[in-house]
Amino acid sequence: LFNLLRPAAFSQEKISKDLLADDLDVLKQNLETYHTGLYTYTSKREFDDWFVDAKRSLEDSSPLGFFSKVNELNLLIKNGHTFFHINPEQRGKDLLMPSFNIYKDGEQYYIKSLKDGSDKSIIGNKIIAINHESFPEVFNRLLKYEERDGNNLTQPTEELQYAFARKYALAFGNKTTTTVTVESNQEVKNIVLNNIPMEAFSQQTDDQYENGQIEFSIDNAIARLV
Repeated sequence: LFNLLRPAAFSQEKISKDLLADDLDVLKQNLETYHTGLYTYTSKREFDDWFVDAKRSLEDSSPLGFFSKVNELNLLIKNGHTFFHINPEQRGKDLLMPSFNIYKDGEQYYIKSLKDGSDKSIIGNKIIAINHESFPEVFNRLLKYEERDGNNLTQPTEELQYAFARKYALAFGNKTTTTVTVESNQEVKNIVLNNIPMEAFSQQTDDQYENGQIEFSIDNAIARLV
């Protein structure tokens, strides 16, 4: 796990490419020093070339933009125990996320639940597009940069379904609303949903866990959830 960007640097103001280049140097040195399986799936030459190209293409960027770039390393490292994140305390203060959860059935995607006061009738609708981009294409684009063990995509697909709203916001930046194109009974319509802060999203998840009438007990050394 590598925690990117110092807390004081997290805002949507851009950081100079020179400072970001320094961060890439530190990241590369740490990976090469401490990651014992760094070249299991990718040669050192490919790894070195990625950093050369990344530094060459750097521009002044927001933390979210830099985070998205560094996430490309998951394609090279392919180790499920290695992943990158922005300091969570800072991320939660600023990140606005789509207010819905998804589930995947085959190659189709659906609205699983809503986290605000939007029209609940769209729950279960098939998702065609998000902010006017093909939803399957967006999902697969995000999946490309998910951490994984080797080339197995089963776990990253499950994790992306669970954390889609957060991963989408991190990759595409903060927006106050999200336009979702859904289909139900052969009718296609665009729905504009208000985005919500990550803190509120996480709190609702915690509340559901605390108040979901799930009880934990131990009976004859057997743990039970009922």
